[in-house]
Amino acid sequence: ACKACDEPMPPGVIFNVDMSCSNLEFGYVAITGPFSNWCGNCNQLSDPDGDGIYQATFLFDPGTVLEYKYQVDNWANSENLVDDMVAGATCAPLTDYEGYANRQVTVTDGPPVVVNDTYNSCAACP
Repeated sequence: ACKACDEPMPPGVIFNVDMSCSNLEFGYVAITGPFSNWCGNCNQLSDPDGDGIYQATFLFDPGTVLEYKYQVDNWANSENLVDDMVAGATCAPLTDYEGYANRQVTVTDGPPVVVNDTYNSCAACP
């Protein structure tokens, strides 16, 4: 019997970021924010099925509000959502509308929150 199979998954966030329309060549993509001191090579995501959507699951306490953004190869490139936010998008609410625009998600109690983002854009890849 699989005891762990019967236990509910702890709260957290499943991050998915579509890199397929980024036009970047990179070694790895990572998610960063204050929760990791904006570490550039921590929290790397993977694309096990090769579809261009990189993913990882991280566990956080319920009620945690995470500020985050995606970047590649230890800050060789990072998403810049300022123009999207100036144009009226809502994907990066932590912004000064000129120098930074960071995403945000709130961890709920229960199964992980699933986030589906597109690298460097508030819109889905075409």
